[in-house]
Amino acid sequence: SHVNLVNFVGYSLSELELVKRCLHVIVVYVELDKQNEIVKQFKNMYTEINIDNTLMTTFLDNITPCNDADFEFIKGEIQKGEIERAITQLNRGKAPGPDGFPAELYMCFNKELSDLMCAVLNEGIKQNNMHDEFYEGIINLLYKKGDEYELNNWRQVTLMNIEYKIFAKVLMNRLEKILDKIINEEQTCGIKGRSMWDNLCIIRELITNKHLNESGFYILALDKKKAFDSISREYLWAVLERYNFPDVFIKMIKLLYLKSTVQVKVNGKLTEKIDICRGVKQGCPLSAALYVLAINPLLTSLKKEEKLTGVYVNSELNKYVVSAFADDITIFIKNQDELNTVFEHFKTYERTSGASLNQSKTEAVWIGDDGENENINIELKKEIKILGIYINNVNCVENNWSNWNISYIEKIELIKMFILSKLMFLSIVFPPPEKTITALNKLCIKTLWGNNREVTKRIFVYKSRENGGLGAFEIGDKLKISYCKHVNENIEKGSKWIGNKMDWEKIKCVKRRKIVILLNC
Repeated sequence: SHVNLVNFVGYSLSELELVKRCLHVIVVYVELDKQNEIVKQFKNMYTEINIDNTLMTTFLDNITPCNDADFEFIKGEIQKGEIERAITQLNRGKAPGPDGFPAELYMCFNKELSDLMCAVLNEGIKQNNMHDEFYEGIINLLYKKGDEYELNNWRQVTLMNIEYKIFAKVLMNRLEKILDKIINEEQTCGIKGRSMWDNLCIIRELITNKHLNESGFYILALDKKKAFDSISREYLWAVLERYNFPDVFIKMIKLLYLKSTVQVKVNGKLTEKIDICRGVKQGCPLSAALYVLAINPLLTSLKKEEKLTGVYVNSELNKYVVSAFADDITIFIKNQDELNTVFEHFKTYERTSGASLNQSKTEAVWIGDDGENENINIELKKEIKILGIYINNVNCVENNWSNWNISYIEKIELIKMFILSKLMFLSIVFPPPEKTITALNKLCIKTLWGNNREVTKRIFVYKSRENGGLGAFEIGDKLKISYCKHVNENIEKGSKWIGNKMDWEKIKCVKRRKIVILLNC
């Protein structure tokens, strides 16, 4: 029988014994064996693979090179001001690299270190080499999802030395000025002025306006194997050259990856050093930018593909075929033929870049009238998760809010922050009618309990936390109090629009007691 060798990262012996009961699993739990097996797998993962250079040349033909003038500002030696800026951009409270020097040290001595670092980095660029410690990193394994005993389900985050991060940040600050001109609008990761909310809002509008796509469509969520770690560097350098990046800038980026080595931390102990010959480092300031550059030719080829009819938002002028946030790629297709076309493009991309698609984990959801969808050879689900949001054919809003797994106290705080804050502005001018108040109170109770029945009387829900309640409130009363409080303030300062003060005084007196109680919630 087939035996899967599962790499255990950090669990107790009792948990191991449970897993060993499975006949098809061998668990490695001797400490040295764990390290050796993990090193073996990482060496396989990070060894450069052969790519199809002829096919790569053809595949990259869809790239439109930039003008030399677009790259003028990314040439030249590194300046002291760039070093100082990069140091101020470092994140505090983060784990240091192998040398143990934290970002706070560089921030504290920014002025003193920037001259020295500027000279060292420029000399390294001239010599096309940095000192060995510059390239060293430590990989921490962070669990993602799935089988915890499977190494592939752990994210690899590389802790680099701060001087490496400063150099990478300097290059990133130069690169980000040109990225929006190079990267397709469908890609939103790492581009100034774009965010993942753009992707999600496009999907929301597609579902809201699905009548514009009469035949319906599939939303395809693609799953890629080790997306950041698998990119061929030969392919990456070819992409940069095809976009017409200056040789000196490509040389500086290559310098970051010249002789990279890492050690993996396994249960507090470091493995032997492993050479990293492909991929971009998760944890490096440049990694997201380099990855979106690497995958952009694929997005371009999908966008230009005439066999992919795409879907429309608002009008036939706004057509979408693909949407991406880094390696989270969403594609909109109509039928099996279009799915086959998508897979053909990915096969070409795999052969040229070294990346691979996990077709068995790729999911799709149908958007349109039930019964009108053509069957496709991929797992079809009632809902899929894209960038943390659940997407389905009906009730997207209700399902996302009801599935939100947060505490009751957190829900009440969110109601105060996002619902109440929006309504307060209007309620100062127009107090809400009773019909609206009833609907709002129902909405808040629905948000609080989800699809479950109310587990306690509302009188306890509305009590303060000091008195054993949840500190909630009737949102209608809150809005009325907001209105009355504003009236009271204007009566006291004698505002001219008050007119007959006696009429307003009645409102003030009737609501005074509730004002005191509710404003203290």
